[in-house]
Amino acid sequence: MPKSDPKKNEREKSHFAGDGVYVISFLERDSSFFGRLIIRIVLKFWDRHLRFIKPEWIKGKKVLEASCGNPRNVLYFKSMGAELSAGCDISESVMRRGLASERAYALDRRMPCERPPVFVADCENLPVADGSLNTILIFQAAHHLDIDRFISEARRALAPGGVLFISDPNGAHPLRRLADSVGRASSVMSDDERALAPALLAEKLRLSGFDIVESRAINLFSELFFLFTTLVEQKSAPAADILRLLFLPPLSAVDALLEVSLFKALPSLSWRHAIAARIK
Repeated sequence: MPKSDPKKNEREKSHFAGDGVYVISFLERDSSFFGRLIIRIVLKFWDRHLRFIKPEWIKGKKVLEASCGNPRNVLYFKSMGAELSAGCDISESVMRRGLASERAYALDRRMPCERPPVFVADCENLPVADGSLNTILIFQAAHHLDIDRFISEARRALAPGGVLFISDPNGAHPLRRLADSVGRASSVMSDDERALAPALLAEKLRLSGFDIVESRAINLFSELFFLFTTLVEQKSAPAADILRLLFLPPLSAVDALLEVSLFKALPSLSWRHAIAARIK
């Protein structure tokens, strides 16, 4: 297994230390009723993957969110009953920004923004003992990593029967290459991001000694529209919020219908996928 690329890690760290790429900045506008309404509307689709996490993977378990960024999900897993809920990220500044808020939000929960155990780490070289964790989760971040190294590290860190849960962009979508170009041109994405096709990710997990236990194709119109509003937000945050208020609820409802119909037959048309794998 090749060593982690330190130059790539520094590029990623520098990218996420910037002000223009924090796409979940809407979480920080909870000081008004309108801001809290926008948070609920966005998280209904943004955190859709959390609905597929089984309680038995969390309750009474030692859980790590890799590349946690804003460690709000670390608090969420603690509220689900995790024995230990920790997070790590390569960017300390992003974690600090999330912890600066008084309240944290995840899915349909609002929680006090306590000080969860978080630490700076390269997720391709996790500083944890072999077999010390029961569950590792990573959301919208695996495409920033050398996926082979990360899967290998997760395999090492998980105890027998441990679960790895990955939610990530769908690299097989027909418009992915175009979207990536727009994302890089607008500085929303970094140059090193590479989303994988779900089938390829599943194959890599199997070859690394995992069994696939859950696979979901989720989101399309709601996520594409939200990404459009992040571009609008660079010019006018109020305009972006009005667009989200008007259009995200119906688009999220459409996506929920697609998830149980079209996405089952043609998963490559979803914008994101979620996959859970257990060590054999």
